[in-house]
Amino acid sequence: MEKSSQRRSRSAKAGVSHIRVIDVKTNLVLDLWRGDVPLVKAYWLFGVVVGICFAITFAFIEYQSAGLSEGFGPVFIISLIMLYFVYVAFINVAIWRSANKYKGPKRWAILAKVMVLVSWAALIREAWEIYSVVPG
Repeated sequence: MEKSSQRRSRSAKAGVSHIRVIDVKTNLVLDLWRGDVPLVKAYWLFGVVVGICFAITFAFIEYQSAGLSEGFGPVFIISLIMLYFVYVAFINVAIWRSANKYKGPKRWAILAKVMVLVSWAALIREAWEIYSVVPG
């Protein structure tokens, strides 16, 4: 009888820790959106490192463009581009808000905001280039 109650308590604990993991992931997105993630982490990890991952992915797709229709398909490419645009818009807001809450030297917050403005300009330019290429 003791073994079955121990099993239940273990599985109950496992379920609670699983819920916490999901809760932490959800809170990370909300923390980023609110600017509650430290500026260093928001800028370098979520802005730069994830941006590099997108750049590598797009470079690979462009390199493989000869077999694009066979290998990836237009729906995948359009979905990836849309994901990129949504992500960049989201992370720009997150970095800007983190810079507003930054307690360190003001120059880092200002530089982060300047880079957000540069990122917005690049995103608009990229959207215009895509729009110009699409037949219609």
